[in-house]
Amino acid sequence: MDLRGTGKRIFIVGLDGATLDLLGPWAEEGELPLFQEIFRRGAVGELRSTVPPVTPVAWLSFMTGKSPGRHGVFDLLRPVSADYMEVVPVYGEHCQERTLWEILSNRGRKVGLVNVPMTYPPKRVNGFLISGIPAPANQDRYSYPPSLVPELQEMGWDLTRDASAVTSSYGEKLGYLTELVEMRTEAALYLMTRHEWDLFMVHFLETDQVQHTYWRFMDRDESRHDDLARYGKSILKLFKAVEDSISRMMDLLDEDTILMLVSDHGMGPTGYHVNLNNWLLREGLMVWKGSWPVRVKRLLYSLGIHPSSIYRLFASRLVRRSALGRIRTNLTHIPSSDPGDTSRRHRDVSTRLRDSLCLSVGDIDWSRTKAFASGTTQASFIYLNVRGREPEGVVEQGAEYEELRRLICEGIADVMDPVTGDRPFAHAYRREEVYSGAYVPQAPDIVVICDQPEYNTPLGRLFLTNRVVEPISNATASHRMNGLFAIMGSDIIKPACIVADAEITDIAPTVLYLLGEAIPTDMDGQVLRSCLTKEFLQANPERYAEPGPQPQSFPPERDQDMSPEDLESLRRTLEGLGYL
Repeated sequence: MDLRGTGKRIFIVGLDGATLDLLGPWAEEGELPLFQEIFRRGAVGELRSTVPPVTPVAWLSFMTGKSPGRHGVFDLLRPVSADYMEVVPVYGEHCQERTLWEILSNRGRKVGLVNVPMTYPPKRVNGFLISGIPAPANQDRYSYPPSLVPELQEMGWDLTRDASAVTSSYGEKLGYLTELVEMRTEAALYLMTRHEWDLFMVHFLETDQVQHTYWRFMDRDESRHDDLARYGKSILKLFKAVEDSISRMMDLLDEDTILMLVSDHGMGPTGYHVNLNNWLLREGLMVWKGSWPVRVKRLLYSLGIHPSSIYRLFASRLVRRSALGRIRTNLTHIPSSDPGDTSRRHRDVSTRLRDSLCLSVGDIDWSRTKAFASGTTQASFIYLNVRGREPEGVVEQGAEYEELRRLICEGIADVMDPVTGDRPFAHAYRREEVYSGAYVPQAPDIVVICDQPEYNTPLGRLFLTNRVVEPISNATASHRMNGLFAIMGSDIIKPACIVADAEITDIAPTVLYLLGEAIPTDMDGQVLRSCLTKEFLQANPERYAEPGPQPQSFPPERDQDMSPEDLESLRRTLEGLGYL
């Protein structure tokens, strides 16, 4: 069967952070009847995310069919080699591989994308593309063609808005997320009917943000006099709004269109932070400066006066007023790589106060430090202070480098929560044990994976506490490895099929296969055959092709280097989303 001849199309809904841990029971209970129907009539299963399971890394693996070692992005931020712990946000231009829509465009297929992450700056496609997070507040370069965003804005749909806006209360936050879902749905419905497409994708970041914000309230007893218990069903309410959106979009799909639901990662509760830099200090692998200001700050920390204790002191009152933890965001702000950044000057007073009271990476004696850690979701990255690579490197490449990696990997397995007795990390890996591909040398030297999902590692330049393991005040949700995949439509999908062992890199080759296109041989993912009928598989053997150079018909429009203002705008977006 030639899918080009049958006119089949694929419609993908990106549900950021959606997990079957919630959607499965809600569907079975009838709370989400459309999801119940999709799971019953089609195939569904967990979708293994990337390491770490963070939005930029996972969606890039989704759209390229390749692991981080091949597409070159390992986290939300990229280290700046000229300085320790100095970082810049990642965005679409950092991807080193062709995306699914570039491949399809080069083969003459029509594509339409609405707010898919890691698509800024927008590249030329055979169709249209509206960028998703992270993207700066630059509406002149937000879409391809450039006229598309202004056209939608004139109709009342501003797709440059995202869930990063700071709101004053939990009620306002839920209303804002619901408003964004409705706005994007109306715009998608408009675009679906006015453009030709073989592949259409719309992404909802709100499903991620509602879980980060409201998971902490799900277990509250609504019968008790608790003014926060009324937010206990906020996540379900938002998913009901998304379900209504999917239903309206499905009404425009014909019987030959295949529907896919995809999430980049799952979600679950988090209660503890593991601060590996404190462990490195304890092991003598990281060393403080000996100056008097640093000694005073260390004394304050030893007396229990540090950001975590201060935040706990006020959190019970502040949490009722703020949905995004502005104090925490300001405390752990990632510095700009540009010293002339004007937006930093506006916070000079709070920055000086923070730096005078709080220990940070600026207080480390790098000339005597052998390793340092950078937290990320469900993992931690450890970098060795390598001579010739880092500014003040002290670890020699070769035998010393390998021996230090071995000692750190073995030692981390013994890190213990003194309260619970749990060991958050059962595994620490050399980078080449986790990743493969041309960009492995750009990966962190050691990847430490949180095997206990309720433990996470904080990201930031501050030492929030002097403990290795610290309970989180007002703990909420963080990412998990188990995302979601569901597929329905046409008679080629097995009904009520449970998809096992699916990985996020499998989506791109599966989409190409279903569209009758050859799959590039350098993709890591595999076609998800288990959800397809035997008859279809027998009639349509998989075809593969060498990647080859980019055809000249649709060359990517290269973006100029990011301005300091654009980088700060990206950073603010990530802060507003709670990722920094």
